Amino acid sequence: MSKGSKPRPVNRQKFAANFDRIFGEKRPNPDVDQDNRARYKVHPETGELVPDYMWHQLGLLKITPKTHFVLGDAEAYRCPITGKVVDGRRQHRNNLARHDCRVYEGRAIETQEANNHKAHQERKLSDRLDKTMPKTLNDIKYQNNPPPEIGKNGKAKISWTWGE
Repeated sequence: MSKGSKPRPVNRQKFAANFDRIFGEKRPNPDVDQDNRARYKVHPETGELVPDYMWHQLGLLKITPKTHFVLGDAEAYRCPITGKVVDGRRQHRNNLARHDCRVYEGRAIETQEANNHKAHQERKLSDRLDKTMPKTLNDIKYQNNPPPEIGKNGKAKISWTWGE
């Protein structure tokens, strides 16, 4: 036996008295079904609650048939970056991913996405700096500098200088 196999007995009269005391007396409602329940939806224009059974009577219920939908293939176009012909949806998706592009969605969306991309790049740079800064400071403190690289002219390449 589990905890919920024997529900506690409910004193219906006490429950009804407390319900009436808290919420007021129950009034019969002609818009409810036999179980004393009703469903309402918000009218899209007036914002009023309309009973479910009146939704169809007011002409607000628009039934759309559920059928299969076949999406045709995209037309071929010439890629503005490479000049190659892109034919079909799969090639279009692959071409956008290959060149790190997206479909144009309007000026406002493009500005928002550009700002998001810029913020993401700044976060990546900040994360890289956070990871490398302690090691760099430790190398400076204990003079763990790698040997200098020799360039084509025979002189040492200086990748960075500190305190000059």
